[in-house]
Amino acid sequence: MAEGALVVAVGVAVGAGAVALTQGGGGRPTHRPPTPSVAAFRFPTHGDIQPAAVEAAAPADGFVEPASARDALEAFLGAERDGRTATSYRLLTTADEQDAGSAAAWAATSADRPQPITFAVTSEHPSAEGEEITVAVGRHPALDQFAGFVSARATQVWRVVHQGGTWRVGAEPVSEYPTLPPTAAATDVAGRWLQATAACSRAAAAALEGVATLTGPDDLLGAPCSERGEWTVAGPVITLDRAPDTEALVEAYGPDVGTWTRLVPVRGPRTHFLAAVAPVGDDWRVIGAASDGG
Repeated sequence: MAEGALVVAVGVAVGAGAVALTQGGGGRPTHRPPTPSVAAFRFPTHGDIQPAAVEAAAPADGFVEPASARDALEAFLGAERDGRTATSYRLLTTADEQDAGSAAAWAATSADRPQPITFAVTSEHPSAEGEEITVAVGRHPALDQFAGFVSARATQVWRVVHQGGTWRVGAEPVSEYPTLPPTAAATDVAGRWLQATAACSRAAAAALEGVATLTGPDDLLGAPCSERGEWTVAGPVITLDRAPDTEALVEAYGPDVGTWTRLVPVRGPRTHFLAAVAPVGDDWRVIGAASDGG
């Protein structure tokens, strides 16, 4: 029994000595107690380990490089339609980006570019630099001596180039052909405008005019009201290249005015001239007058 007590006493002494060794004098610790350096996590101890699924991250700005010339053009026209000028600028060729100056400058000129409402690719043809793509577009029509002419519908040809491993689009179509109303409708509008003008009904005449201020000599434009009498359409519709003097129309609307303007010969009791008509939306409207050379 005494031997057992002796063993216990020795054990307690050894334990106390070990504690004193680790703490040093005064009971203050001399080193940091052993603690884990990272947080502990509970992991499963059974079942197969599967690889983690990694989802491909989309570009931060949502821009995706086009896979083809057609993809590039459709993305460009869609961005212009939706007012996403940062995207349409990014799809420009390097030369056109430099001409624009910056994305901000490109956005600032957005109002000067006719935005498509609808568009559909009708054909694609290889070119030396990439492809030329024909598109049928629908737009808000406009006619203004300063802003120019925008037809409601047109056929455009765009150049898309292969550049730096991807596709980029020219800032403007290389050609555009407006879709015009039927020629017979031009004759009808000119005839109704003549009757309204000959009756000196300014309101009725204005409803058949496409602009606030008609272009052409005042004496011709005012002749139906001043002469009264019978006024009629005197011949078939002609193009501007067949008229002797269309300088006023060219000065007002630019050199391409002949691609969308038509002339209707008209005659009254003493005067005859050419009534100029242009498409505004789906209808012809009178925009001025020109001499027929007679």
